[in-house]
Amino acid sequence: MSAGVYAIFDIGKTHKKFLLFDHQYRVISEETQAFPETTDEDGFPCDDLNAIVSWIYASLKAASAEFNITKLNFSTYGASMVHLNRNGEPLTSLYNYLKPMPKEVEKEFYSKYGPKSDFERITASPALGMLNSGLQLYWLKKTRPDVFNKIDQTLHFPNYLSYLFTRKAVAEKTSLGCHTAMWDFDRNQYHAWVSKEGLTGRLPSIQAGTEMITAKIHDRETDCGTGLHDSSAALVPYQLYTDDPFVLLSTGTWNIALNPFCSGRPLTQDELDNDTLYFMNYKGDPVKANRLFLGNEHDRQNQILCTHFHRSRKYHRGIVPDHHLLTQLGFDGDLKQHLAGSDTSLSPLGGDMDPTKYDSYELAYHALNLKLSASQALSIERVLEEADISSIYVSGGFIKNEIFLTLLATHFDTRNIYITSLQRASALGACMVMCSELHEKRLIRDHLKVSKVPGMAISRQTHNT
Repeated sequence: MSAGVYAIFDIGKTHKKFLLFDHQYRVISEETQAFPETTDEDGFPCDDLNAIVSWIYASLKAASAEFNITKLNFSTYGASMVHLNRNGEPLTSLYNYLKPMPKEVEKEFYSKYGPKSDFERITASPALGMLNSGLQLYWLKKTRPDVFNKIDQTLHFPNYLSYLFTRKAVAEKTSLGCHTAMWDFDRNQYHAWVSKEGLTGRLPSIQAGTEMITAKIHDRETDCGTGLHDSSAALVPYQLYTDDPFVLLSTGTWNIALNPFCSGRPLTQDELDNDTLYFMNYKGDPVKANRLFLGNEHDRQNQILCTHFHRSRKYHRGIVPDHHLLTQLGFDGDLKQHLAGSDTSLSPLGGDMDPTKYDSYELAYHALNLKLSASQALSIERVLEEADISSIYVSGGFIKNEIFLTLLATHFDTRNIYITSLQRASALGACMVMCSELHEKRLIRDHLKVSKVPGMAISRQTHNT
């Protein structure tokens, strides 16, 4: 049997990963799975919870036969809840956060607990339907009272995965603070509506993200974490890497700009209207965030271009920034003039691109990145506030997109844009919060190597930036 290792399940919307770390936070084993979606009772696509749980059990059993697993934790995407009966069994599907919330349910809720603008400000939760995971309980109560009445405990997704092994139901603040519409940021407690709707008894006690619970896994005692929301988990290595203020841009299906050095002041209506919100970090402190569905938008728009120009879906990976093409498209260093009419989170471009406007795929792809990076720049600016932030770290899938990065670096010419070599930030963060080595910055710096992104030499026109 080998020395003790740390096991992390990192569950994203697209890929599910199982990683083993040694005591130096080095990955010694990694497995990735993608599961076909199933559908809920309404026929709406959702993750197959049973398949994910079966894979987790099987993966951990196989790893336990070879490794001495001493710590276990989980990071998962947010805005997802698991509703349990008295036997600790799920009562419903793992509802997709993109599932439409019935308009009449939303209208009734905000008429009872509004004004809507005040409610959004207090809970730091723009009205986002099912993405406000707390409203999923209200929706069940109003539309499926037979199911609601059978709920004994409701857990956020990462906390449920921890529960599978500890049998201890807990809530932790990285999930509670994730646009749930449940948390009162003014009073630092559940919002009054949670009690008025009779939800309090169905919600477990709140634990810190550093809390460890002893679990017995394959006849061995193992320290098990509570589970963390993945965006908050991804912040942990950066917060331990430096004490200097920074913004983290975590990219993937969603691009999320995170400022853990924010003032925590109440959000304005304009910020709420533009999908600015607060998360909470593993310590319970506010993190100002702005979200864009940018990875999804990139893939969708790129497919339109590939179809028109008869290119493979991965053709764009070989394209580097072309100064001539960007100049042809009118880029002069300021991205704001390239906003495509709408920068809302679910449709940053405001509609489909028209590939017939461009002579080549290369020109069209540069145009696409101008539009995407313009929305991204505005998203970052929404979380900067007055803080003296000189560094913006970029992690995730977009670090492979040289055009996108170069455009950001050129736009933010008074700040430093860095890409990080850290490919598993959420998993590593979930690992680090469990460990006594938490504050050993040397270990973190060994993993979090950064490189600066150069901007382009552009003669800027005179206009506001």
